[in-house]
Amino acid sequence: GGTTFKQVDSKGLPAKPWGRVGVAVAPSNGMRVYALIEAKRGGLFRSDDGGINFERVNGHRALRQRAWYYTTMTVDPKNPDVVWFPQVQLLKTIDGGKTVFSVSGPSHGDHHDIWLDPNNPGLVVDAHDGGIDISFDGAKHFHNPKLPIAQFYNIDVDNRTPYHVGGTMQDMGTASGPSKVFRGSGPNLTDWRYVGGGEAGDFVYDVKRAGEIYAGEYGGYLSHYSEQTAQTRMISSYPANPSGIHAKDVNYRFQWTAPVLHSVHDGALYHGGNVLFRSNDQGSSWTVVSPDLTRNEKDKQGWSGGPITGDITTAEYYSTIFSLAESPAQAGLMYAGTDDGRLHVTRDNAANWSEITPSGLPKWATIESIHVPARDANTVYVVAHNYRLDDFAPYLYVSNDQGRRFKRINTGLPADLPLWAVREDPQDPNFVYLGTERGVYFSGDGAKSFAKLELNLPNVVVTDLETRHGDLIVGTRGRSIWALENIAQLRALYKLKLGKLALSWLPMTDALRLRTDYRWGDDEAGAADGYDFAAKGFYYLTEKPKRDQRIQVQIFDAQDVLVRTLTDKAKSRRYAEDDADEPESKPSAELSRDAGLNAFSWNLRAQGATRLDDSKMDFGDAEAGPLVPPGRYRLVLLVGEQKQTSFIEVKADPRATQSSDEVLANYQFARSILARLDETRTLIERCRAVRAQLAAHASAGRQIGTLTPELTRLGEIGEVVLKEVNDIESGLHNPEAKVVYDILAGRAGGAKLYSQLVPLYNWAHDSDHAPTQGHQQRKAELEAQLVALQQRFARLQQGALQQYRSALISAGGVLVD
Repeated sequence: GGTTFKQVDSKGLPAKPWGRVGVAVAPSNGMRVYALIEAKRGGLFRSDDGGINFERVNGHRALRQRAWYYTTMTVDPKNPDVVWFPQVQLLKTIDGGKTVFSVSGPSHGDHHDIWLDPNNPGLVVDAHDGGIDISFDGAKHFHNPKLPIAQFYNIDVDNRTPYHVGGTMQDMGTASGPSKVFRGSGPNLTDWRYVGGGEAGDFVYDVKRAGEIYAGEYGGYLSHYSEQTAQTRMISSYPANPSGIHAKDVNYRFQWTAPVLHSVHDGALYHGGNVLFRSNDQGSSWTVVSPDLTRNEKDKQGWSGGPITGDITTAEYYSTIFSLAESPAQAGLMYAGTDDGRLHVTRDNAANWSEITPSGLPKWATIESIHVPARDANTVYVVAHNYRLDDFAPYLYVSNDQGRRFKRINTGLPADLPLWAVREDPQDPNFVYLGTERGVYFSGDGAKSFAKLELNLPNVVVTDLETRHGDLIVGTRGRSIWALENIAQLRALYKLKLGKLALSWLPMTDALRLRTDYRWGDDEAGAADGYDFAAKGFYYLTEKPKRDQRIQVQIFDAQDVLVRTLTDKAKSRRYAEDDADEPESKPSAELSRDAGLNAFSWNLRAQGATRLDDSKMDFGDAEAGPLVPPGRYRLVLLVGEQKQTSFIEVKADPRATQSSDEVLANYQFARSILARLDETRTLIERCRAVRAQLAAHASAGRQIGTLTPELTRLGEIGEVVLKEVNDIESGLHNPEAKVVYDILAGRAGGAKLYSQLVPLYNWAHDSDHAPTQGHQQRKAELEAQLVALQQRFARLQQGALQQYRSALISAGGVLVD
């Protein structure tokens, strides 16, 4: 039971020294033991007597290459002779290890773990650097689900609308794509491009040319990619293959993630090795613009890896420039940090360099991130880590005099929290964000103290941060890229004086008014969640409103005209719950009324037509109002007698070609049709009211029993009124339709006025163009039909209905409701 252990002097194992050892026991036979041993005469060893004696059954190098990275195996739960070996390739034996072959089919290399279903070994899950592969038939066929588990080293954000984000991913190369797409879905994999570079290097967008990207790779590789031509040009400053070569023996040392910087001032491109390179022609030529900025300790630039198996891929190179930053506010001010604990500054565009390493920084710490706020050329933040030397403390420094004096900050940070990135909020210097070993931390008091910013972000390593476009964009190690949109809301919530107001708006970002489209493949695996481009925000309630207190948001345009009212009361179902035309999901309220933070969303549509109950329509939706024109809108939040006001700017689609006059004409045309729809609904409801009263009077008359001449006369006139009111209503909509298909089937003459106005409204407002001649003509025809029916009802009121009222009085008025 593991309470005592006995040393087993196993025979047949290799002479020491050993390196890494992997051991596996066959689930179906506890006497079968496999040992995968890194040694001079290592390989796969097998025991059939519970570990007393071992036999070397396979010494192939494929089983023990990069031993520190792979040495593991999985034995089939049913067959002790079948063993899987995750390696560069997925390897397998079916004869107890005597022969080993490569398994074809997985979507990616660099395999790290294999799981077999204990009850069904044909179900195989293969974990590798590209995610996972699943097989249901014993690895004859594999399926690679698209999961958001990319490991990003470095990310960047450009200035387009919507902004693009990209970066370098472990063993997957580079990726660049839009944060949002002008579609109903979110971005899918076809929206993302491979943009040169490789898995490990830095990644920056050209600050002056949209769609131009610089991306690195280990070994000092650097490329320039153009979206317009899809061409990738290798622009390395010193093109050489360093594989297996000691760091001390190469001309220039470039780290696995060698930093790249593109200057916002003059467009110069920088690449950090052990010296700093600069190019003024997008990488066609390079100049060394610094001395060796590292400690350059040669005893740390030799053999890397274990004593048996080496590993020299430049990830292990030491004494290199590891981070770069420039001041957006002051040209020529630039900082460089190294992986061996040195920090330098140049204030004259790299003509001269000065060391400014913070005192107290461990000697060989890695300076991971440097940040210079755009607002202030004097402030600089520095993040370092030292966990590779068994020191897990957070190292964050700030200087307010360009690095002449640094102050270390760690209040509120756990003592065992390595840091990876730092960014100051571009709108408020009191807010500082940290990418850490366990998520994002933030400060709202000028970095005096920090707290964790969790929300729904997984508890994952955050390797890089960007604070752009009002968002906080996060690159993670293993959960891809995330964005916290509109961090102004975070700032406002932090500052909110709780208890002073019963309700408060949090700041809202500008809303983008546009039409989304659909593309085939949007729903395929790998797509992000859809984005509805609504006006989004939050409101805060210190307590839940009383039951009789309603919550409303009234939305007014620039002329102070009320265009929409949102409420906390859900609409009723359109039809009965068991009606085939009624959606399964229940309607939800537009506003929530919980104490605390409540999400707000307005789809940028004005009020639609009031619902026509108990009526079938075969096309369109008149309850969804038209998109409001671009402009400034006032939002009034009402809770009982209290109110708070906010404003939002609705911006035009950047792709749109229609003029503001066209957009306004379209909007006004749509509103005029909605007005006709409301008139039609009102007339239908009046017809229904007359019919209901006639039915009530007839029912009451039957209860009397004695049919007098007055009642007979009343009944005769009532029949005339009923026939006319039914005819009028039948011209307004399709009252006989019990299902939508009844209209298409031609029941009572097909689509009537209401079902003509609704599709015309939708067709005219499908775009932002002014109404066509056809739209105008059809609208005039339908308005004429409506006027004719309104006039018929007026004549009915003045004629037969007046006669009916007189007859009702003659009957003694006993039937008056």
